[in-house]
Amino acid sequence: MSSLGKSLFLASLLALVACSSDDDTATPQLLPLTVASFDAAQGQLPEGIAIRQGTVYVGFAPVGTIARVDPATGAFQRFGQLPGPSSPTSGFMTGLAFDAQGSLYAALVSLTADVKSGIYRVGKDGGDATLFAEHADMKFPNGLEFDAGGGLWVTDSAKGAIFRIASDGTVSLFSDDPILKGQAGFCGPGTSAGFEIGANGIALGSNVVYVANSDKASVVEIAINADGSPGPTRTVAGPDCERLGGADGLVRAPSGSLFVAANRLNQVAAVETNGNVGLRWRGAPLDFPASLAISTDNTLWITSFALANANAGTNPKPALVRSPF
Repeated sequence: MSSLGKSLFLASLLALVACSSDDDTATPQLLPLTVASFDAAQGQLPEGIAIRQGTVYVGFAPVGTIARVDPATGAFQRFGQLPGPSSPTSGFMTGLAFDAQGSLYAALVSLTADVKSGIYRVGKDGGDATLFAEHADMKFPNGLEFDAGGGLWVTDSAKGAIFRIASDGTVSLFSDDPILKGQAGFCGPGTSAGFEIGANGIALGSNVVYVANSDKASVVEIAINADGSPGPTRTVAGPDCERLGGADGLVRAPSGSLFVAANRLNQVAAVETNGNVGLRWRGAPLDFPASLAISTDNTLWITSFALANANAGTNPKPALVRSPF
């Protein structure tokens, strides 16, 4: 599978563990609450997140399982299953998103020939996922978000690109502007996964698309022209290795501000469209925050992947975390 190689996931785990921040001394503005804790020994490392009708769904990246979580009790059960990966060396699941009809979509990076990278779909009642869309250049699909017209927007972290998928599964490249490219080691020694990780989290605004660039610790904006083509680009915030290093999940609040999960810094930042960056949550129970979602009661939901400490026998653990904002 191109230059990423079949050791991609393990290499990224080792490298990202090395660059995770251990500085949890800062006091968060609002104390996040752990809603559900997961078992790393069973591959329950939460990456993607999506919310529908008050219920939270999280994806366990190494095993391709989607869990449905009761937000009140933290109890969870299997909802969906991707056809792979069967082990960490065969691939991993990334972003999740619901369409307007209630089907759940998941991005899968596959490192084996028998399972395809692409976007998989799980029906409203759950069960096994089926392949919905693939593209020869979409090998590391990551962030997902639907637009009002039913189009699914997808970042590709390895290519540094944004794709748009029509309701019939047709995939088209929206942009591979250099602003979306990663640059290994951009934030200094020990901050690289060993390969480029560019476009990651994605959020849609009014005729614009926002994307987090992991390597370059930034949030970028690309205008969407009336004909659907990309317009002018700009860097909204960053590069800011101190507050946006490892920029991962991205979500847009009703106010228009953006929340960014800075995974290797164990923190979540708030980014205003004028470029102001403010630290909102830092440290425990956050450990390698990966993805973000907002529920209708103005609660921010965070998957805490716990990359460095999942098997350490100490808190924090892999978890689903929430906080008002």
